[in-house]
Amino acid sequence: MQLDMAQIFPSTAMPALILAAGALAALVVELAAPPGRRAGWVLGLTAAALVMAGLVVATGGSPAIIEPASSAARLADDGIARLVYGVVLVAALVTLVIAVPALDPGEPAAFSALLLLVAAGMGLLASATTLPVLFLGLELLSLGLYVMVGYHRREPAAREGALKYLLLGSVASGLLLLGMALVFAATGELALDAIGRAGVAPGAQRLWTGGLVLVLVGIAFKLALAPLHLWAPDAYEGAGLGVTAFMSVATKAAAFAALLRVALAAPEQAQRPLWLMAALSMAVGSLGALRQTELRRLMAYSGIANAGYLLIALPHLTRPGIEAALFYLGSYALINLGIFAAVALLQPAPASRYPLQMLDGAVGRDPLAGWALVAFVLALVGMPLTGGFVGKVLLVGAAVREGAQWLAFMLVASTAILAYPYLKLVERAVRRSPEAPAPTSPVARSGPASAAGRRGRGVGGGPGGPGGLAGAATGARPARLGEPGLSAGPRLSRVGAMAQGRPRPRQSHASRGAAARAGSRLPVGRRVAPTMLSPMARISSPPAASTVPIVRGSNARPIAAPARVSAPW
Repeated sequence: MQLDMAQIFPSTAMPALILAAGALAALVVELAAPPGRRAGWVLGLTAAALVMAGLVVATGGSPAIIEPASSAARLADDGIARLVYGVVLVAALVTLVIAVPALDPGEPAAFSALLLLVAAGMGLLASATTLPVLFLGLELLSLGLYVMVGYHRREPAAREGALKYLLLGSVASGLLLLGMALVFAATGELALDAIGRAGVAPGAQRLWTGGLVLVLVGIAFKLALAPLHLWAPDAYEGAGLGVTAFMSVATKAAAFAALLRVALAAPEQAQRPLWLMAALSMAVGSLGALRQTELRRLMAYSGIANAGYLLIALPHLTRPGIEAALFYLGSYALINLGIFAAVALLQPAPASRYPLQMLDGAVGRDPLAGWALVAFVLALVGMPLTGGFVGKVLLVGAAVREGAQWLAFMLVASTAILAYPYLKLVERAVRRSPEAPAPTSPVARSGPASAAGRRGRGVGGGPGGPGGLAGAATGARPARLGEPGLSAGPRLSRVGAMAQGRPRPRQSHASRGAAARAGSRLPVGRRVAPTMLSPMARISSPPAASTVPIVRGSNARPIAAPARVSAPW
């Protein structure tokens, strides 16, 4: 008996096999590589596996947009599968670059293996034409993403997001599996095209329809469609920046391809819940984004609204509608990856939070990354001559031709609402960074003592002044006369002048009172050691380094001492 390798390893499964082999090789290389070169070897192998899989996808495939498969063991190799594979592989490469600073240099293979296995699961999900393969791909990507969200396990937000994603995802997987069981019980078929053609007995019609609805709902969870979106903001916020970029793009692409294949096999009454979920997602996503102050949560709600845009293609499933949805999917993927890459350039160090204030003055700090961020955000808004604008026009036109004008109206309204938080990001990026005012001192007008304090002599700058030995003895921070809100007062000004052999400055009663009130004001929260304000701690340094006058009370008597002297008390 001769084995046919084409049946065991079909060409449509080669990208997933390459990614899985790369994940196993990364784990082996981490064990064999020297400690100093471990990270470089593992990351290089991961990038090579992604590139090889991309070359296999680019060199093969069917010219058809969507091609039904007649064999239960075959994976689709049509335009949808190749587009999703391309989006997933590009997103994985960008994620690998963004996540490098946050990886553990001693154990880089854990993240790399998870990334490759999740990418393989997404490819299987996008090209699945049977229910078992669909479930296999969905669970492969889900289990890996649960761990990737909680990769930074010491962060409370990461643990919370991973736990919520795990619990809600488990419920969605259970509903999906239940729906598959009901569909098989009603039709006796596992292939999606056979399920669409199979005749259903009158008594099993509701069973078939209900099973398909549960299957669609289980896949819609991965798209974060409302009301199945509750996991998305917390999971996005808890994950690292690279993982968030990967989830916002690759997961949506793979889930949309699977949803489209199942919808082609489902009757129209099973598709109606998706129309309502599309409208609800556009409303929830656009309104929820208005109150967000953290970048990843804002992108999560933006993703919810954009998932609703993609479902506009589902009514009647015409070719123009599917083409418009695929074009918008590719444009949205590139725009989102560009936004996260620009943010990674502006904030290269890993952070637990990415508040919107972080983008203030981005153009001034890094013109290349700042202007790139502005361009990608404007494309996400839907400004003319951008991919986002063209994609939305195609979606609206497809919805109007298919008689779903209310969905087209929802898309326009949602885009108008989302323009506000998007344009706020642009405004933050192009605004000038606030400059701190120059520090001023209340004693700058009190006479010669202020100049002595600025030169490092007198009350504030000498070795025994409030910022010198006396301050060091109590562990207080050195203080200077030039600091706002901290003043020596008129008495110390006169003492410093006497210690340097200068006549005492004459001050009026009003000026002495004003200077005393200014010297009594200290900044809120600043702790000043008692010796910093005690007369016993007031030491001023004369220009000559041979003697150090020690001041007690209102009289100054020079005592011969070395230049560095400890207070005699």
